[in-house]
Amino acid sequence: MIRKTSNYSFISDTDLSPTFTAQFLSNFFAPTLSILSFAPFERAVLIVQTQASNPSLSALKYRNVRSALRGIFSEPSLTSPWRTALTSTLRSSVNTAANNAVSGMWAKTEEMHLKKQPDAPSLFLCGLAAIVPPLTVSLILQPLDAITIKLAGDMMVNGQREFKGIWDCISKIIKREGIMGLFQGYSALMLITIIKSLTDSLSYSQKVKDKLTGKDVSKRKALLDFLSVLTSFFVIHPLEVVHRRLTAQIGSSTPTYKSVFDCVTKIWDEEGFRGFYRGWWETLLGSLCISVIETGVLALVGSVMAFIEFKRKTSAANDKRS
Repeated sequence: MIRKTSNYSFISDTDLSPTFTAQFLSNFFAPTLSILSFAPFERAVLIVQTQASNPSLSALKYRNVRSALRGIFSEPSLTSPWRTALTSTLRSSVNTAANNAVSGMWAKTEEMHLKKQPDAPSLFLCGLAAIVPPLTVSLILQPLDAITIKLAGDMMVNGQREFKGIWDCISKIIKREGIMGLFQGYSALMLITIIKSLTDSLSYSQKVKDKLTGKDVSKRKALLDFLSVLTSFFVIHPLEVVHRRLTAQIGSSTPTYKSVFDCVTKIWDEEGFRGFYRGWWETLLGSLCISVIETGVLALVGSVMAFIEFKRKTSAANDKRS
């Protein structure tokens, strides 16, 4: 129900509130805008990382992300740079839901420990339980990753594409290889998910312990953040390259890689250390740009909602006087 006050219309407490609107804009609009901004670069990075195993790219070779970007923008279709935007948005939403579930679990555990409730679960058990939501969500993320990677590598050749869109991509993969075709490369994603979850659980549990003991944790927090960055650079990013290459083999009659170990070994033998970090710099730069865009949008949303709240209170005060 809409309540009118002076010249402004506000949403009553029985309906959607400005707080809900702010949460919707910050949780959906800001990430979507940032993903749309980064989509062309993401597609170029995926092409460079997967062209060694993607059968759709066998006739096309790009030296770096810049050359892949030139190839993408040279295609006649105006929507070509944003072919992966929808699936990336869906992936971001699902991933956010999993992260929120884990954060909520740790917040509840922390509250129970601070209140010294007898039934509070141990931090170790909570850390193990925190792996469940990301692993469950990874079963949804893998098909989205498969579609995103295949659409990214589907460059236009002689005016033709292999896939017309998302549903055409899904139907052709299932028709050729069955439903399990969408889960090719899942073993690498599962490994990534477990490592990330364990790293996050270690950080969360340590923060809860520090709050319980009341110690100065600034140095320890800096160390944990540094270890998280090292893990991301030396473990997560190389495994993501492996995951993408394994997934890109969907539809190949002669797969380049047989397993995660085989993929790691061949990349090291054929491309060396650099093979695991193709597109790393562009991904880092893109992540920084996404953070700047999201921060700007959130600041704008916060300012607008604060203005609306100010007008609401002013109008309510004027109504009481009258």
